[in-house]
Amino acid sequence: MPKKVKSSAPEEIFTPPPSIKSVKPRKTGNNSVLFAIIVVLLLVLVVCLGYFVYLRSVEKGQDDSVNADNYQIPLGIEVPQEQKQPETQQDPTANWKAFTFPSSATSATSTQIYGFKYPEGLKISEKNSSVTLSDGASTSTKVAIYFESTKDDLVVWLKKQDQLSATAFEGQPSIEVVTSTAIAIDGLPTIVRQQNFLASGLSGYVAYFKSGDKVFSIALTTDKLEQGLANFYSVFLSNFRLVK
Repeated sequence: MPKKVKSSAPEEIFTPPPSIKSVKPRKTGNNSVLFAIIVVLLLVLVVCLGYFVYLRSVEKGQDDSVNADNYQIPLGIEVPQEQKQPETQQDPTANWKAFTFPSSATSATSTQIYGFKYPEGLKISEKNSSVTLSDGASTSTKVAIYFESTKDDLVVWLKKQDQLSATAFEGQPSIEVVTSTAIAIDGLPTIVRQQNFLASGLSGYVAYFKSGDKVFSIALTTDKLEQGLANFYSVFLSNFRLVK
C-alpha cells in the first residue's frame, strides 16, 4: 500500500483586507462634556450681551429725561425764586396807649416812677403803690404792678417771700413755682416765674426786679393760661420803663 506523501506546499495564512480590519470604538463621554461647556458659555455670552444693551438703553433714557423740554421738578424741591425784601415788622404796641405811674389823675405832685404801654381796651385802676389792668369782662384775668421798699437784694427778698407763702394757705403753700427764668427789664436783672396760685386756683407769670431800694413785681393772673396771654405778657414787659 503506497505511503501518503505529505504536501510540502506552505500553508496560506489569511490576512483580512484593510477595509475590514476591526476598529476600536471611540470614547464619547469627553465629547459630551465639551459640548455642554460650549453651550453654557454661549448662553452666558448671550445674557451678558442682552444686559449690556439694556444698560445702554437706560442710560440713553436718562440722558433724554434731563433735557430742558422734558425736565420736571422733583417733589419736595423748590426752585429758588427771586429773594423778596423782608417786610418791615410792625410794632405790636403801635396802637397802644401810654401810661405813667402815678398818673396825673391821682397825684399832681408825686414823682413819676415808671411807665408802660397797654391796649386801648384795658381799664386801669390805681390804689396806693399798685396798678391793675383788666378788660372789665373777666375778673380773673388781669395784670397787677406792685412795688415795695426793702434793703434786701432781689434774691434774699424772694427767699423771704417764699418762706411766707410756704404756710400762707391755711398752713399749706399758697404758691407753686412751675418755672423760673432770668431776663432783663429796662436793663435790670429780672426773674420771671410761672406760678400756680393755690389759694385762688389761678395761674400765671410774675416778673421780679429791683431798682434802687424798691422791688417791683409785674404779675399776670388768669384762670386759663393760654399762648396768646403769654405773648401779650412778653410784649408788655418789653415796653415797661422806669422813669429816670
